Amino acid sequence: MKPFSLFLSCILWLSCSDQPRIQEYLGEAQGTTYHIKLVPQDTTDHSTAIDSILLEIDKSMSLYLDNSIINKVNRIDTIVATDSYFYNVFISSKMIFNATQGAFNPAVLPLVNGWGFGKDKTPTIDSAKVDSLLPLVDFQGVSMGFDHKLNLSQALKRYCDSAQVEIKYVLTKNKPHIQLDFNGIAQGFTVDVISDYLLNYGVNNYMIELGGEVIARGRKPNNQPWKIGIDQPLENADERKLQAIVPLVNKAMATSGNYRQFYVQNGIKYAHTINPKTGYPVTHSLLSATVITNDCALADGYATAFMVMGVNQSKEFLRTNPQLGLDVLFIYANTEGEWETFASEGMKELIQQVD
Repeated sequence: MKPFSLFLSCILWLSCSDQPRIQEYLGEAQGTTYHIKLVPQDTTDHSTAIDSILLEIDKSMSLYLDNSIINKVNRIDTIVATDSYFYNVFISSKMIFNATQGAFNPAVLPLVNGWGFGKDKTPTIDSAKVDSLLPLVDFQGVSMGFDHKLNLSQALKRYCDSAQVEIKYVLTKNKPHIQLDFNGIAQGFTVDVISDYLLNYGVNNYMIELGGEVIARGRKPNNQPWKIGIDQPLENADERKLQAIVPLVNKAMATSGNYRQFYVQNGIKYAHTINPKTGYPVTHSLLSATVITNDCALADGYATAFMVMGVNQSKEFLRTNPQLGLDVLFIYANTEGEWETFASEGMKELIQQVD
């Protein structure tokens, strides 16, 4: 995950004429910002609960917290106890990994670090090192299960009888030097967790955005849908410019792109998206991939995968996997360097404005 930071949440109350007020929460987390708007059921301040969720997820999956679970995993140990957050992200990651035939691969961290996109921003890689690191990009060599000391059938029976049962999740690596990085899915997952918290509390109308990953439930007080902007893939832009506006109702949306994180060395541009099969940064024409589906973690993970796959392979993936229910907007450069877009049929129906 992105650098750990102090949570600077605050609550604002917004109102418009006689319509119900909106609670608005702003803050910083996971190296970026979050923005939550909700139509409240009461006067409850959710700041503490939201900050607690963000802190616990950081403790689980932040690469910038030395004692996080993922950093324990990334040390030499081959068997590590994890928590439910880690377990759920791992299971979602496995599903996307399998569906995309490895285009989405959280075991890519050794290459990410080597190319200078990790904690140490200095590239330390050449073709020989790429070859030596590729065998470690082995997500198939990582599995997750329950503590072997726990009789799961008995635990579930006790749970159904309303007993409190602590189920322990255990990760196992078949190679000690495999290292994981959930940056391609963790922010979307975090949005889902906050969404579940609000739903469980009884809040049914809200919009949650963290680092550009979004989920929207219900509607605004005026019964209008929450409208979400999709950015143009502008490098080093001083201000945000929108490519499209999408009304989002009971859906999640995530965007991945190479236009913000890259560097130029010896006249060559290196994008932060690493192809886990070749070991090198991608060089295709896809500039950004936006995905809409039911869960933000899945939207985030598939958007990451599409940035690895490129336009043509992603289109073929969508054609052969309609059961996934993914709607997309791809922005890419043609042979003349001009922007073009591809939108799925469902996305075409949603888009209200394209500049």
